Amino acid sequence: MSQQYHEKSKIADQCELIVEELKNAEFGQNNAVKKIESLIGGRQGESNTYQMARDWLDANLYDVKKIQQQHGGVNWTKFASTFSMWTTATNLGLNPKVAIVGALTTGWTHVINALTGQKYDVSIANKAGFATIYHIGKNLFGARLINDSLTDDKQMLMMEMCNVSNQLSKKY
Repeated sequence: MSQQYHEKSKIADQCELIVEELKNAEFGQNNAVKKIESLIGGRQGESNTYQMARDWLDANLYDVKKIQQQHGGVNWTKFASTFSMWTTATNLGLNPKVAIVGALTTGWTHVINALTGQKYDVSIANKAGFATIYHIGKNLFGARLINDSLTDDKQMLMMEMCNVSNQLSKKY
């Protein structure tokens, strides 16, 4: 404990200086925003970046935690945090734009890796691409493999071995 306190004490001044610089920084403000702020009397509160850095510094350097809001036996801070995570996951998971961008990014990365020869060459990329398309079509986009815990599909077994695909009820 004392060693950790000693290490934190060494860097406390530098961390405080960085956070204070964030407080005085102007993020993405153009002349119109500055003119409006000067008319209303300057910046109204701290920036989100400064507030996030201050909270992180308080939690990690000084061990100051935020107060948990509880009422009626319900931890409302935890509830709000869980609801926020659920909302984000739902919005990303059910958004077709995210799926399309993910597929395009993966395809583009595959092409770049093949053309540069960084991880594999074009012949291996073509072979893997055709095998993947064949298995996706054969298994109806994975629908046949969802409940098949005893599959002997070579690609699914390789994906499971590399932790890309996981069938939790797999029986060996």
